[in-house]
Amino acid sequence: MAAGRLPDWAGKIALAAVSLAAFAAACELLARAARPGAGRVRLTYMMPDPLLGHRHRPGARATIVGPEYAMTIAINSRGLRGAERDYAPASEVLRVLLLGDSFVEGLGVNDGQTVADFAEKELEAAGQAAEVINAGIADYSTDQEYLLYREEGRRYGARVVAVFVHFNDLGANLSAKGGRKPLLIRPEGGRLEVVPPTASRRRVDDGAPRAAGLASLRWIERRLRDTSPRTHRLLAASGLWPPVDPNERERFSVYSRRRAPPVEAAWARLRAILRALGSETARDGARLLLVYVPDRIELDRHAWAIVQAKYALDASYAPDVVATRLGALADGLGLPLLDLRDALRGSPDAYFERDMHWTATGHRLAGERLARFLREGGWPSAARGAP
Repeated sequence: MAAGRLPDWAGKIALAAVSLAAFAAACELLARAARPGAGRVRLTYMMPDPLLGHRHRPGARATIVGPEYAMTIAINSRGLRGAERDYAPASEVLRVLLLGDSFVEGLGVNDGQTVADFAEKELEAAGQAAEVINAGIADYSTDQEYLLYREEGRRYGARVVAVFVHFNDLGANLSAKGGRKPLLIRPEGGRLEVVPPTASRRRVDDGAPRAAGLASLRWIERRLRDTSPRTHRLLAASGLWPPVDPNERERFSVYSRRRAPPVEAAWARLRAILRALGSETARDGARLLLVYVPDRIELDRHAWAIVQAKYALDASYAPDVVATRLGALADGLGLPLLDLRDALRGSPDAYFERDMHWTATGHRLAGERLARFLREGGWPSAARGAP
């Protein structure tokens, strides 16, 4: 062997090391390029609000790119997503106002593809002159939706007001989110009182540090956390990454059959808010409708099993608990309830794979079911002023 020349086996090892390093670098670059960016741009079409915490910025336009979608959103001059609407509708028009969070707003789908858009098209196709107004705002809970109706929504003269409820509203109604949203409290069983936000709402990317470490490793950690919780826990125990935050488990406590005090407080708060909203809508001559938005884990056995494993949920937890309790609450308040589980259950592409929200297919199914529910229940008569 000539002096200074590496043996064949050493050269092969060096080549393999260089190839492995190049592959790792490529994976890291791909992970960084694919890093979700929706959270950093979501609030570009929002503005702070002293009562509601945040709301849409009138006239805003935004393009949002997430890991599973690219969407455009346009906010009209009154701060709602969708077409411009006058406050006073024509007498022959059935006007329906939708209250909700990012599901109603349509996070993940383009303009013209929201539940409001599809419901309006379905009603019009059936011969009913209709305007379905999208008053959904991302990151809202039922308390903010009530306040939005009281301050702005009632001005549209809707004859039907549909409030969409998702399981995460229960906990959110009890939280001020660090002072970034209002709270509705009921001191000693009296009327609801508003505790306004105490902190200005910041952009999501306003100085929020990113997790340290390799993007590729974080990508692997996220995938294992969402697809193989047991493997994730095993590697977390070795110190490769932190374990799943046990506090996240509390979000799912509403699915337990046990009547724990925090869960009962959440249901009591939701009941009080819906009772107040029902009084407000009745005073305005409108009919209030509850619409249940099921989470994907309630419709997909595999998704439910992943959540059970990830958060170590015992046998007291079941995917139908929230819907069942909301049905009982609606009956107690004398409010009609549209449960969207059956409309969405048979479609595997109604939800994004990793994002929690509806795809355009999910919005279409929900919108068509809402329109059919209104027609079959005789709700279009509300266009003629029936209470």
